[in-house]
Amino acid sequence: MTTLTPEMLKNLLEPFDPEIVQWKPGATTQDKTRALALAYADSRAYYDRLDAIAGADWSDDYQVSPDGRRVVCRLTIAGVTRCDVGESDDSDQNTTTSAAAQAFKRACAKFGLGRYLYSIPQTWVDYDAQRRAFTPGALSKLKALAGGSSKPVATDNPTRRNGNGHSSNGVFPSPGAAIAWAMDQGAFDAKKHAQNAYKKLKDERQPTTAGEMAELWRADVAQRLAEKS
Repeated sequence: MTTLTPEMLKNLLEPFDPEIVQWKPGATTQDKTRALALAYADSRAYYDRLDAIAGADWSDDYQVSPDGRRVVCRLTIAGVTRCDVGESDDSDQNTTTSAAAQAFKRACAKFGLGRYLYSIPQTWVDYDAQRRAFTPGALSKLKALAGGSSKPVATDNPTRRNGNGHSSNGVFPSPGAAIAWAMDQGAFDAKKHAQNAYKKLKDERQPTTAGEMAELWRADVAQRLAEKS
């Protein structure tokens, strides 16, 4: 059995190849010509990274709730185990599969793997509603963003411009506004689930400022949207 070394942890933190990063549309403008791009990577990218770094010395174990909608993943890499929980909404047809994928990626993030994806700015770019896809120009901008380019990517934020939920400094005016924003993004199918998730996040992370809570909530929503894909 190998030992989880600082070098292995450093390699886990390395971003994925930008070609691997995919983008899911979140909210769209009223005319459907622009959409909020949310970054994510397929689970296979995580498997490949784990294989490359730990070889056969990693494993994942799952504990599923009786209703199949809550899954705990215990991820072990070179003898070190970290775990996290994934959940699916009542309307999700792939209940256990979705919850397990979410739990796995969250457990990976505990080691640093894929964690950077949740901090990539949520960016408004051109969107083709008929094709249900981002335009080639938009994908080029997003690829630069995923690659950690130091060159600023020109973006617009209709959500802030139109006053839809949060102020110019990114702080939600109230928990209700934060929950309404998450519903608009499509992260939850029922308001009750969004309310429960917001409360759970606040109780578990115990942010000290409204700005910190807003950042935690946006990251949580982005993660849920990515893991739905």
